[in-house]
Amino acid sequence: MLVPVRDYNTLNHLRWVLEHTDTREQDVVVMTARVSQFGTAAYGLPANRFQRTTSRPCLRAPSPSPKVSARGSRSSWSRLAIPGSAIAQTAHNLESSAVAAGISSKMTAAEQAFALGSAWEAIPEPKKQFVLQIVQPAGIVDTFRIGPHTPTMKNEDVALLIAYG
Repeated sequence: MLVPVRDYNTLNHLRWVLEHTDTREQDVVVMTARVSQFGTAAYGLPANRFQRTTSRPCLRAPSPSPKVSARGSRSSWSRLAIPGSAIAQTAHNLESSAVAAGISSKMTAAEQAFALGSAWEAIPEPKKQFVLQIVQPAGIVDTFRIGPHTPTMKNEDVALLIAYG
């Protein structure tokens, strides 16, 4: 489970993941990214370098599982949104089965899913599908499948197919 974090003050989605995931069965990887701009060459950093997660979100999350470990010692928090391409590429590289993200203040859950799906499309084959869960502050979760998948059908959809089939 990949959990992108852009601001350690808004960790509702990380809290939801830790409460709903058996970390003995599934790894939880918390991701943050810093998009480096002009001047990074002076520090020997390539532009658009993506960093490993720090321990800060795990320490602030309520009652983290003892199996949740944090690696890395540097803290680098950005108030910029993590680009969908970084999330899609990281999910692909880690062979994640799911991504859990918080709701955006600028996009609806469907728009977030569309943006991540577009980024997923740009990844070269072979690539696997994954589930995107957008967790809202009230704990409501919108679920989307990223990649090729059978459509989700409601009972009414099935009834229409039978009636007109």
